[in-house]
Order: sequence, then C-alpha cells, then structure tokens
Amino acid sequence: MGIEKGRSWGQVVEIRHDIPSFGGELELAEFLSSGSEVSTDGVSLVAGDFVELTGGPHNDPRTMRSYTCDLLEFKIHGEHLRHGLTIGTLEMTVRSSWNKICYVAVTNLGRTRNMTIAHRSHPNDGKFEILDTRDGLSLRDYLGLRHRLRRGGEFNHPAVRRSTSSAFTWADVPLRVRIDGGPMISCERIEVNMLADALVVYVGSIRRPDGLNS
Repeated sequence: MGIEKGRSWGQVVEIRHDIPSFGGELELAEFLSSGSEVSTDGVSLVAGDFVELTGGPHNDPRTMRSYTCDLLEFKIHGEHLRHGLTIGTLEMTVRSSWNKICYVAVTNLGRTRNMTIAHRSHPNDGKFEILDTRDGLSLRDYLGLRHRLRRGGEFNHPAVRRSTSSAFTWADVPLRVRIDGGPMISCERIEVNMLADALVVYVGSIRRPDGLNS
C-alpha cells in the first residue's frame, strides 16, 4: 500500500501484449476520463514524464517494469461538469488583475511540460505536491517562475507556497485548467482528490524482442 521507506518501487515482469498502450500522460488521461473501463491488469506507457521519471524505456525487450501508482481524481465545474483521472499534473491559472497572475500546480509526478514542479514528488506515496501562488505574481515574476521551473531550480518569492495534500479545491472566475500539458479549459471551480494505489503502469522497451527498432 504505497511506497515504504527502505523498499524499492516497481518490479521487472514478463512483457505484456494484452494491455492498452499510451504515448504519454495526456493520452492516458483522455482515456481514463472518457469513461472507458480500465482493466485491473493496468496500462503501458511508452513515452512521457512518467517514463523519464522511472529511468526511461526498459532496456530488455523481453520484459517490462511494473509500477503501482496513485491517481488524481478531478472534477472541473463549468458550463458542464468534467470528471476525470490522471497520473500526472493539473495546472491552474487566474488573471486576478491586468498585472497579476495566480498559478497553481497539483502534481503526482513532479513535472510537466519540461518544468520541474516538485523535486520530491512520488507517484505512489499517497499524496500530491502543490505549488501555490494564489496570492498573485506580477507578469515578470510569473515568467521568472516558469523560467526557473524549466531549469529545474527553485523560485524564492513570498507569494510561492509549497505543500502536500490528498485533497484540493479552488473556486475562482475566470479559472483556467490545463491537464497534463493539454489545452486550457475554462471553469469556475476544480476539486482534486488522491486515489491511492489505483493503477498499475508498465514501462516497456522501445526495441522488439528480435532486436529491431519498432
């Protein structure tokens, strides 16, 4: 049940050909949020932040790496209610005034869109990381924050707060939400909850068993 101190995470298993495969977190989130039934056998990822986080594609084409992961369950309230799931990151922004931007990232992986949101985030520790600037940043500071996150550094500013949680809510207008680097969605309220040990994710090799490139 989640990761335990002193124990390794994940295991090597025989290659699976009977599970759905996705090219990254956004593609997986769209599938998980579409109402399609997810097999208890899990899913496979061939690219994306999760694959990079776990060391890249597996080096043996005959086996795969298997990881038990938490999921972020989100409800986006707008003109229509959108209910979905992701293993990745939700980004939220509000333009509070002509020169103030509020930015929040709720992440299970710690990274998205080439930005490192939280260095200590882990996909199976039962909590998500929050980077919160709801007190507002000037446009210059907001661009500085994004620049530092892309370089993998910290941005020290009194309006930047970091925390961990298993539940998050933000209601504001006009609130815009981005799921795993996808297009922005306008809404009035978002709710996020953690679902522990909710999905098994497999990472395979980019090579075929015969040694040829796929």
